[in-house]
Amino acid sequence: MLFIKNKKVNNISIAQIHPELTSKQKQAINLAIEEGYYSIPRKIDVKDLAKKSNLAFSTYQTHLRKAESKLIPYSFAKIR
Repeated sequence: MLFIKNKKVNNISIAQIHPELTSKQKQAINLAIEEGYYSIPRKIDVKDLAKKSNLAFSTYQTHLRKAESKLIPYSFAKIR
């Protein structure tokens, strides 16, 4: 090695740290993605997703919202 150069590193990761989702939250978000809930325009609404998951609307919505509330801040922190 002839010399060492100081250089600013903008993006390095040894291990990806991500929010922990419960299995129900993972199932809810996976179903939403697979069924096109996040497509523009949406291909399905939360009411129909709840029916497909065999859960009450409020239960499914809670799982989905909790998953989103963990994932969205994490995603925005990564792109700042």
